[in-house]
Amino acid sequence: MITNENEILELLPLRINSSEEILNIVNNGKLKSNHITLIKSLIGANTAIVCSWLKINVKTYRKFAASNIDLDPVLQKRIILFLILIKHGIEFFGTGIKFKNWLLAPNFYFDYEKPLNLLNNKEGIQFIDNILTNMEYGNNA
Repeated sequence: MITNENEILELLPLRINSSEEILNIVNNGKLKSNHITLIKSLIGANTAIVCSWLKINVKTYRKFAASNIDLDPVLQKRIILFLILIKHGIEFFGTGIKFKNWLLAPNFYFDYEKPLNLLNNKEGIQFIDNILTNMEYGNNA
């Protein structure tokens, strides 16, 4: 079983490339409920924000964080998408806090809205991941 955040991050691709990669991670069963706290710890987000991203309530979050149970595949996919995005953001910005600050700032590529506002669905997460890739190749955001 994977026990620390570095092991989980090493398992994940750097970018959201295909659903097949995500399904392989889910099918291998390596992500457990106690890994849900990685999202919070990697970027310094508060519990309420993480819960809204994952579409779970705070009580459920606390239960998952304190245990080591299998998660519903849909929730696992959502967590994996966030972890891949966070890994990509940390790779680009250098720290999780800098990535979080970028998510919280109004941005030209998002019609001067905060990228954070797009984290409520897979398409928004993918779009943010694509913008990070564009920025890596010199398109500023």
